[in-house]
Amino acid sequence: MRRRDDPYSLRAHHQRIAGDADQTEMTAVIDGVAQIDSGVRDEQIAGAMDDFDIVSDQPLEEWHDNDLKYDEAAGGVRLEIERRASLLGEAYPFSIESGRLVYTGARTKAYEFCLATVVAPNITSGVYVIYPRLFERLCAWLVQKSLGPLGRSFHTGAPRDGKPQPTFRQAVEAIQREAEEFSWRPDDGLPQQGPSTGDAGLDFVVYQSSICPRLVGQLFILGQCACGEDWTEKWNDLTLPKLGKWIKLPPVAPTRVLAVPFVLSEGYFRDATKEAGIVIDRVRVSLYSDMFDEELNQVWGEKIESAVGHVF
Repeated sequence: MRRRDDPYSLRAHHQRIAGDADQTEMTAVIDGVAQIDSGVRDEQIAGAMDDFDIVSDQPLEEWHDNDLKYDEAAGGVRLEIERRASLLGEAYPFSIESGRLVYTGARTKAYEFCLATVVAPNITSGVYVIYPRLFERLCAWLVQKSLGPLGRSFHTGAPRDGKPQPTFRQAVEAIQREAEEFSWRPDDGLPQQGPSTGDAGLDFVVYQSSICPRLVGQLFILGQCACGEDWTEKWNDLTLPKLGKWIKLPPVAPTRVLAVPFVLSEGYFRDATKEAGIVIDRVRVSLYSDMFDEELNQVWGEKIESAVGHVF
């Protein structure tokens, strides 16, 4: 059988299982209920079970090998769904009943929105472009709410709100006017108007404003969002040295945040935290949303409901 190892070594394997769990959850949202191993069946039909190769001292017949692969994959999905239920408690919009996953819904549809973002056919064209754009703004709002009444947030990722769309420099200068410590100052030799495209990896800025008139030593949180399958390649898109080429950073070093709509395996969660900063995955998005459920539904409810409807 497969040798069990530490979460770090198996982080990609466990993330693959998380993808199968997403497929099971998608079926449950659409049909109301799903067999927990339904996501694995899709893999089996597609002939994509190689990641579940079985290590055995004896040669196995093909049927036996396939059965063992299926059992391991199905068992992995079951454990992953149980892990999600344990992490989220009442915020998990499903219940587990006799080997089935039953869709129950929750106080907000933040979990379903993140799930839809992950399973959408694409997030770069048509109606689906709303997913990364809304995700960035929602995460900025949730982080702001977590800082209490002194929290403020600014969306800086491209494309930005407004007609005409503000440049990256203008987005930073809007923060500067309020917070002062975060100011536009490109290095010598760089264009004063900023990069011609993009956002230097900075999708949102959240800060906790000073409680007194001295706007020094405020808490700044810099957010990078990654909604595509290449999210593991974006951990270092946002770094203080890179950002410092364009912006005079506050004297107290800002905290970085990586926000993703996926449920991360334990290995990836710990690895990403070390490299990219505080990680906000689907679990944390859902728990934050549940914490501020009434206000979230007032501010974001219709937008989230509309976005979820594109997939479910």
